[in-house]
Amino acid sequence: MSIINNGAGVDTLNISGIHAPEYPATLGNTKVNTSSGSPNNEGYKDSTGDKSINLSIVDNKLSNSSAYLLSKDHVGYVASAFSEVVLNYTESSLKNTNNSNIYCSPSISTLMETRSGAGFSAAAISNNNSSVSVVSGSESLIYFKQNLINHYSSFKGTVFHVSCDATTISSTSTDDINNIIEFSSLGAIVLTSSSLKESVDKAILAHFVAKYLRVPVFHLFYSSQNDTHSDLTDLVSYERLVSFGRSFEDSLKNSDYEPKNLVSELFKSFNTFFGSQYEILTVQKSASSENSIISFGNQSFTSLKSGPTGSSLFAKFLAIDIHVYGSWTSSDISSVLSTENSKKVVVLGNTPYSSSQTSRLYLEILTNYYFGNINSTTEFIFTNLVESNAVEAEKTILSSIGVISKQESETASVRSETVSIENEVDTNKVSTFAEPQALSSSETSLFELNKQVVFNESFNSSLDTSPEYGNIYTIKVSKTVRLTPESYDRNLFHIEFDIGSSGLTYAIGEALGVYGENDKDDTLNFLNWYGVNPDTLFTKYFSDKAITNTSYQWVKQKLDIFGRPGKKFYEFLAAHATDEDEAAQLKYIVSPEGKESFKQRVEDTVTYADLLLEFKSAHPPFSALIDNVPFIKQRHYSISSSANMHPNKVHLLIVTVGWDNKNGARYGLCTRYLNNLKIGDEIKVSVKPSAMKLPEDDMKPVIMAGLGTGMAPFKAFIEERAYRKAQGIEIGPMALYFGSRHRKMEYLYGEELEAYHTDGILSRIQLAFSRDQKEKVYIQNKLTMDSDIIKSWLLDSEGSFYLCGPTWPVADVKEAIVNSFVEYSDMNAASASKTIEEMKDHERYVLEVY
Repeated sequence: MSIINNGAGVDTLNISGIHAPEYPATLGNTKVNTSSGSPNNEGYKDSTGDKSINLSIVDNKLSNSSAYLLSKDHVGYVASAFSEVVLNYTESSLKNTNNSNIYCSPSISTLMETRSGAGFSAAAISNNNSSVSVVSGSESLIYFKQNLINHYSSFKGTVFHVSCDATTISSTSTDDINNIIEFSSLGAIVLTSSSLKESVDKAILAHFVAKYLRVPVFHLFYSSQNDTHSDLTDLVSYERLVSFGRSFEDSLKNSDYEPKNLVSELFKSFNTFFGSQYEILTVQKSASSENSIISFGNQSFTSLKSGPTGSSLFAKFLAIDIHVYGSWTSSDISSVLSTENSKKVVVLGNTPYSSSQTSRLYLEILTNYYFGNINSTTEFIFTNLVESNAVEAEKTILSSIGVISKQESETASVRSETVSIENEVDTNKVSTFAEPQALSSSETSLFELNKQVVFNESFNSSLDTSPEYGNIYTIKVSKTVRLTPESYDRNLFHIEFDIGSSGLTYAIGEALGVYGENDKDDTLNFLNWYGVNPDTLFTKYFSDKAITNTSYQWVKQKLDIFGRPGKKFYEFLAAHATDEDEAAQLKYIVSPEGKESFKQRVEDTVTYADLLLEFKSAHPPFSALIDNVPFIKQRHYSISSSANMHPNKVHLLIVTVGWDNKNGARYGLCTRYLNNLKIGDEIKVSVKPSAMKLPEDDMKPVIMAGLGTGMAPFKAFIEERAYRKAQGIEIGPMALYFGSRHRKMEYLYGEELEAYHTDGILSRIQLAFSRDQKEKVYIQNKLTMDSDIIKSWLLDSEGSFYLCGPTWPVADVKEAIVNSFVEYSDMNAASASKTIEEMKDHERYVLEVY
């Protein structure tokens, strides 16, 4: 729950599922006129909503006051003119806000407490279709971070007026700009102003930008005790704001502007209407443009331009001054630099001596220029102006590009970094303000992807297909053989991989972890139905890195979208369902009353994709699916080869899994993936240790019991002992108890096994084909037949027993071994069972069942 410190007590109101403060008609000493307006007054409809503008209050101006007001108070006046709620996170109340806005709605301003999680109230108010703006000091900005990330869509159309204290600008301003620029990748737009008059005008422009583009807008303005004003009559009246709004809206009719073009048109209209000369980007050319200076919201730069040496200094440079920063800015600057053939580019910043940050603006421009001019030798320089006056700033700039010597600039406080575009930026120099620490995902522009490629270490980014896992090896399919007839309904197959130079090594009995992928056609069909372009880029933020993939890659390689969801996903969909009946049904399924319904869905193997298709009104953004659908888990398969007998190879024994339900044929994700692989295809794998190990003493007896694909580790066991025998090492006896349905169909590796038996490597083979005769025969029956051998090898010779396959025969197999101990020794059933438990402790009775 957020707390409003307004002196009027705190109540709570549930707004669209989010708890936020309730705003009473009176907040402190601010009275809200809830009955303003008259049906007889002329008004016009705002095209972005249905709020009529009442002209009876249009000319509502503040009377002259003897109190001096700061820039934030003038900005607050504009904020209240466009908002129903102004949340003030500065240290004192705003002094000149009005009780109603230009849309005839009540407008209130309330003083908020700055604390972790600030901004939650703004998100809640916005979700309730009320207009809200924020006035905040620069020191409060960091507290908005998590809510801006987690509830970004709730802040579309919200204006953040961020005040920088000009007296401490060295330690705040550019850090603030860096922090805010982080959000440009999500569509946010940033405006800066450097004087009282400009603060008011840019505040107005910020609200119009937010209104028509429906994006968060940050207005960074500079406030100082010296920048006060007592004559308020020159503030723009509501009548003028309404008139401008009408004229600009008329100019937009039948036009569809891109964000940059709309902002440009807005500035042109504003200049025409109010007689100003604002631009989104100022380019001041000189006779020689080999050296360029780029600045955004840099007060030292502004002071330098207006200083006594400004005109002579800028005759030597191509000067680019950014007034509005959007997704297009770095591209525009790159075009200017390319056109003018700049050789050295100075990007100005203001960060404290102790800061290890490089200007975010610097990284953005450098990345964009790099991709547009891959062979260029242009040198980019980040120059830090810390508490520099005009003279010091001039020396710093001239020193950075080598116009004057370093000794001549010693009086300037400077920190410069020079980076060739052929080199990467040091990781420690990157602002990480808006890189989410919690898991979150967002759509990513191609430029953001380029930036991750250029500054891979700086952004801890990766474009690998499975970078979130460690110890991954890429191996290549070299051979596949179906082991069962084509006419048989079960497909068991042998698959071999070339290890190559991957570095993969494995020991006998270990398992191969396979990163399976969803079917290509299923993936494309899902994306088409969900309305997502397969080539759209999305980034998922982990605690220490960012992973970027196309939507196709996310679904095919990462998301278990065709897996079975847990209850949390039902709750997640319920929160996004716009149909009340569907939301209620989703909530019921995961309630105690709906447990049978949920159980049935689990048995029917209903998938994430099935749920989205069934509950069509629950259509979360694709980025939210990335956050709420788990990743495909590794499937582990026992390695069926000996690395000594098959150097540089690894073998698996697989059975494809399939079944039918009410939605049609279903298949096991990973076995289907492996079955569809072709010779030469690469897959990503890892190696998992196992208790399935041969005895260290080669003479110790080994008894192996395997069902179906449970034969896999025993093929490796037999091959390893065959290899050792071939090396002249004496080996002990081995017995194999193998079970499957039909000898003709599923005698896996039968010829090889018979050959090993003939060579004496397999001392005994007992086969149990359960369906080849009237009465079913299982491996436990074969073990019972060999009770004397079982007792002798396991008790007398201290051999080892291994069972691999499904879980169902575990109890019967144990009973057969217990009975052999009882029958051929002086043990009773209890002591025989205890002996088996002791064998487990010494890894001589090993079960690998699934």
